[in-house]
Amino acid sequence: MKFRASQVFKTKVFMTSLANATAFTTYAVYYISQLGLNPFELLLVGTVLEATVLIFEELREWLPIRMAGGCRLLPGCW
Repeated sequence: MKFRASQVFKTKVFMTSLANATAFTTYAVYYISQLGLNPFELLLVGTVLEATVLIFEELREWLPIRMAGGCRLLPGCW
């Protein structure tokens, strides 16, 4: 059975999106049911998570260009 590259890509994107949606939903349910966070605390947790992702994504883009060793110093850098 052969698959076209577009089929493989679309399947990968779908599975990744499904996994992300499931994980974030599970986290939200856990935060509410087990930790008993109120809406303001949930807002703070979400803000910190998003800010952390933003900062580290920007660092990943910025560091390989400006470091003397180049891209070899960061794992997963291309």
